[in-house]
Amino acid sequence: LNARVVLDLVYHPLETRLLRAARKRRAVVVPGWQMLVEQGAAQFEIWTGLRAPLPVMRRAVLRALRSGSARGQPA
Repeated sequence: LNARVVLDLVYHPLETRLLRAARKRRAVVVPGWQMLVEQGAAQFEIWTGLRAPLPVMRRAVLRALRSGSARGQPA
């Protein structure tokens, strides 16, 4: 792994082998769940004209991913 910044589109698991390896090498990492939230926030702002509630969206995504409900499993 020879990069300063690593972006991973995968959001489950929250931390992939790629992200762990990048962190070990002190690279800046952007996990998939974070990109999912940012994309959703941009869409929210385009459609509503309002600022996206990023902290609320972040908590909701992480809660869903940790509970399994975002993967089609019962919460």
